Amino acid sequence: SMIGMAACLAYLHKNRIIHRNFSPYQVYFDDHFYPKVAGFEQSIIVDANQPFDKLFLKLNEEIGTSMYMPPEFIENDDEHYSSAIDMFSFALSVYELFSLKFPFNFKNPIRIISAIVVNERPNAQEIPNKELASLIQLCWDATPSKRPTFQAFLETVVPNKEFWPDDADENEFYQYLQYIGLDPSTGKFVSSE
Repeated sequence: SMIGMAACLAYLHKNRIIHRNFSPYQVYFDDHFYPKVAGFEQSIIVDANQPFDKLFLKLNEEIGTSMYMPPEFIENDDEHYSSAIDMFSFALSVYELFSLKFPFNFKNPIRIISAIVVNERPNAQEIPNKELASLIQLCWDATPSKRPTFQAFLETVVPNKEFWPDDADENEFYQYLQYIGLDPSTGKFVSSE
């Protein structure tokens, strides 16, 4: 699930699309239990003349789900954000996937937003895989430029078995990687050209 979500978001970013509302509520599963990302109502396509990795866009509308909203949505006086917003939301979603707990245990959205602004994060040690827990902490860093891209995330996780769950079936994993077009030795998308 995590690899599929990251691959979808990497594909979007490769095509200059920012999801802007990623959360577990935007992930569905097909008949093979492969994840499919939905909820593109708030997504944007970034102009090709703008550098995507250092892009800053004006936030001019309310977007996102408060529990998965990155701090730059909340605290920037100049209301700018970059493509790294999707990684923050993804990291909290991965935490939820592996810990089976909501990232924040508050019912009040204002309390959740306050926690995000003061850099409160879930206990990453609740993710059973310690290597993955460390990587996820980097992915939800309060500083957007410190978060890895989705491609960098895939290149770290896919070829390194220490990030895989203990019960991962290697054959099924490789079949899935082939299905979504990722090279298992590099985590890079296989060119269709």
